Amino acid sequence: MVLLFVPLLFWSLAGYWYIENHTLAANIQQLEEAGRANHEAVARYTARLKVLMAKDMSHTTERSMLMYMVDCANAQLVLDTITFTENGFIITGISTAPEVVLAYSQKLKSVLKGVTINEKQGIDAVRKVHTFQLSGHYGKSDDTKKTTNKASQ
Repeated sequence: MVLLFVPLLFWSLAGYWYIENHTLAANIQQLEEAGRANHEAVARYTARLKVLMAKDMSHTTERSMLMYMVDCANAQLVLDTITFTENGFIITGISTAPEVVLAYSQKLKSVLKGVTINEKQGIDAVRKVHTFQLSGHYGKSDDTKKTTNKASQ
């Protein structure tokens, strides 16, 4: 009986190891293919980045301002639209609280020197969120021009 049991045990272990080895080889092949795909994606991204960096990357005022506008926003703000006009810009979006919009407009005022920002806020009854619209104007505001003209008279 033992003579029959020992070879059966060895054949069972050999079969188990063969199946495990085959499964491990299949998993390794899948990982290698995934790694190859990731490597190709990184290589394409790097090549595209080199092409972009070779171009003239001089930033216009609007591009720089757009970067600051998006950079100043935090997780409690969602910027819906940013529109540039001839003498300024308009930002619309939603926020978690009115204080967040006030802090955002103050931060923009400190970052974008020489820009006057007016804000309007409301509550969207359908979505139950705070909405806002910031309008910015380049140069001095009309109020400072009026006080300057009054002082000079």
